[in-house]
Amino acid sequence: MLGQLGGEPSVAQTLLVRRAARALWLLDELDFKLAEGDSWTDCDSRVMGGLNNNVRLLLRELGIKAAQPKKPSLAEYLQQRAGK
Repeated sequence: MLGQLGGEPSVAQTLLVRRAARALWLLDELDFKLAEGDSWTDCDSRVMGGLNNNVRLLLRELGIKAAQPKKPSLAEYLQQRAGK
């Protein structure tokens, strides 16, 4: 994630990245709990929602944006149009 920031990250950026990494790790643990069929509680659901929102806000604060969808080449576009 640090590579996407460009250049040498500031102390604040490093702290935000560490916080995001920790939140993502906790989300992985909750995903594992859900996949294993362990008893899923309302608290787990609220924590997962809060962590997801936390990661979203941290990434936004860091300036990391979603990748733009790949536009088809002219040949791909014409092939798609011909298939309709």
